[in-house]
Amino acid sequence: MKTLILYGSKHGCTEKCAYLLGERLGTADVVDLNKSCQIPLDAYDGVIIGSSVYAGQISKAVRQYCSANLAALQQKQLGLFVCCGQPEKAMSQLELGFPEELVQSAIIKGYFGYQLDMKKLN
Repeated sequence: MKTLILYGSKHGCTEKCAYLLGERLGTADVVDLNKSCQIPLDAYDGVIIGSSVYAGQISKAVRQYCSANLAALQQKQLGLFVCCGQPEKAMSQLELGFPEELVQSAIIKGYFGYQLDMKKLN
């Protein structure tokens, strides 16, 4: 099974998580949606999408990609994850941030923690 990991990261934590997950899976391709939004899904059986939660919202690039590719993503084995500083709200932020259709069709949903790097904050 060929897997694609897509992510949107504001300060780098979600990026680290996406690459760590890719290493664990062994053969996954990892793509930053802030840099590339034209990713053909035809070559992949599984897609995992992760986003940071910033000010209560998932990444704009992730939201846009999910909306533009909703039908194709629903045909894949799908996983969703978020990174956010409020663990008790993580799953509700995932469910509110991603399109409802994707949340319902995801076979796995997760919270991958958070990291505070004071040098990267405004």
